[in-house]
Amino acid sequence: MKAPGKHAGGLLYVRRVNSLHAKPLDRTHGRGTIPGMTTLTLTTISGPELRAWLDERGTRYIWAAEKMGITPSHLTFVMRGERVLTVANAKKLAAACMVPDSTFFAPPRQ
Repeated sequence: MKAPGKHAGGLLYVRRVNSLHAKPLDRTHGRGTIPGMTTLTLTTISGPELRAWLDERGTRYIWAAEKMGITPSHLTFVMRGERVLTVANAKKLAAACMVPDSTFFAPPRQ
C-alpha cells in the first residue's frame, strides 16, 4: 500500500483527521448586525419587468439563463413571477449584458 496522500493505481489514499481536535464551526460568522450600521435591503425587479427588459433588448432567454447559471425553465418561472430573481443572478446578468448592476434592482421603498 502506498503512503497516505499518494496516488496508487488511480486511487487516492487520504489520512483521516481526528475530528475530536477540530475547532467547532462559528455558526454566526457573517450574520447579524453591527451596532450603529445601517442595513441595506436590495430588491430585484419583478419577473414581468425582467421579461420586458430582455424582450426590449432582443436578448434570447436561453442565453440569459446560461449567463446566470440557471436552467431556461427556472428563468421562465422567474419571468412569470413564480420565483424571485436573486441578487446573485441579477449581478451575473448585469455583468453579461455589460450594464450597471442597478439595472436589475428596484428602487428602494420609503
